[in-house]
Amino acid sequence: MRTPSVKVYIGLLKRCACDPMKPLTVDDWERWTRRLREAPAIIVEGKKDVRSLHKLGLTNIVPLDGPLHATIDRINVKRCAVLTDLDSEGKRLHGLLKTELQRNGVHVDDELRTFLFNTPVRHIEGLAAYLRTAQIIHDDWLR
Repeated sequence: MRTPSVKVYIGLLKRCACDPMKPLTVDDWERWTRRLREAPAIIVEGKKDVRSLHKLGLTNIVPLDGPLHATIDRINVKRCAVLTDLDSEGKRLHGLLKTELQRNGVHVDDELRTFLFNTPVRHIEGLAAYLRTAQIIHDDWLR
């Protein structure tokens, strides 16, 4: 898979709902969660990712719990978010999922994932802990 050019990457960052070079704020996170709740499906890698997003109040989560093609076949919506980890395997999975979903006519919203590259978060399962540690959310917000 070809790596996007710097120009493409900068373009993606400019389209983000908040400035990726400043720390994530409560308002930023509220915008992202609203956007994720509006997505008919959020694809994640595994059960720990599902638990982390459930803690944040998100329920429309589809884990990769079988062959990739089986997960892609289960997605019968026009738009989804792909929140795979930001490590090399997650990047590979993201590329495969995005290509196949787009081939099936599904728009893949990956702006939050792109934004997360500017945070210390590298695994989706650690997102809730990061948000709590950064005091973006409080324990009473977690489910």
